[in-house]
Amino acid sequence: MNNDSHVTINITYGAIWKTIWVLLLVYLMYQVRDVILVVILAVVIASAVEPGTKWLVRHKIPRIVSAFLLYFLIIVIIFGILYFLVPPLLGESVSLINNIPQYIKIAEIWPPIKEITPIIQIQTVIPVSAIASGLTSTVSSFLGDPFQTAGTVLNGVVSLGLTVVISFYMVVREDGVEQFLKLVVPIKNEEYVIDLWKRTQRKIGRWMQGQLLLQLIVSVLIYFGLIILRVPHPLLLAIFGFIFELIPVFGMSLAAIPAVLLAVLNGGLSLGLLVVGLYLIIQQFESNIIYPLVVKKVVGIPPLLVIIALVVGGELAGLIGIILSVPISVALTEYIDDIGMKRREARVRHNS
Repeated sequence: MNNDSHVTINITYGAIWKTIWVLLLVYLMYQVRDVILVVILAVVIASAVEPGTKWLVRHKIPRIVSAFLLYFLIIVIIFGILYFLVPPLLGESVSLINNIPQYIKIAEIWPPIKEITPIIQIQTVIPVSAIASGLTSTVSSFLGDPFQTAGTVLNGVVSLGLTVVISFYMVVREDGVEQFLKLVVPIKNEEYVIDLWKRTQRKIGRWMQGQLLLQLIVSVLIYFGLIILRVPHPLLLAIFGFIFELIPVFGMSLAAIPAVLLAVLNGGLSLGLLVVGLYLIIQQFESNIIYPLVVKKVVGIPPLLVIIALVVGGELAGLIGIILSVPISVALTEYIDDIGMKRREARVRHNS
């Protein structure tokens, strides 16, 4: 008796052509990935600006005027930050770099640090001259080819300009983002994709508002607290606090590390303990007062998802990847939740 079983696999010409077209599409998307990132970034910016545009339209301001006012306000804020914040920030950064040799010498002769971490004697392992030489060579390699540098800068300016123009066009039209999604999405999936985008937009909008407010309040408290304690480079440390506050749970602890080190090296252990106390007070103030006020805006995005999204986005696409990481991860989370809901509904129908 022959128990051999035969499995027949039929591959049609249609399946072959469909596979070829999918592979070609993936290859084409990879070749124009920079353009795709610009378009996705424009969609995210337009989605972020849309609530403000709707608010102005409700107050009888024409949509095109509302969009222009919002973009003008954003540009003014950016240039204001560059004009008022960047120069003193660069000054503090240069001052910190110039003081590194002095900090290393203090760390080498200060007994508590020497006892706790003997490896702190960096100057004997990695001389400051070697660090400066490495920085110089890095800058020289970056500026070595002026045409390449100019091309990189020009490419960044063009990408930024395209992003602003595309997002502005989407905002000017009342259904600009929806029309764009209809152009790139199959007809049978239009309704679902637009609904998914709207849900993602609402969640991201609430998260951005709450997160930015949280970061601003914390960084201001850090800045004025360090000024009162007379810790050097308060603006630079406040910017660190603003950036690290983006990281849930651990952000404040990470931001405190450079502040405490600078305080100890400049004012001794007593000043370092005062800075530790300052950050603990700010952390308690944030947890018990600030966070409950904005928790309704921040809720809905798990902290672990934010951390993973930021790391993956930065690795894949640099700064643009970091900006897009949270919106894309939230959209994927909504999509996965929808799939899970459909499966549960199908299981219930099957059991009934």
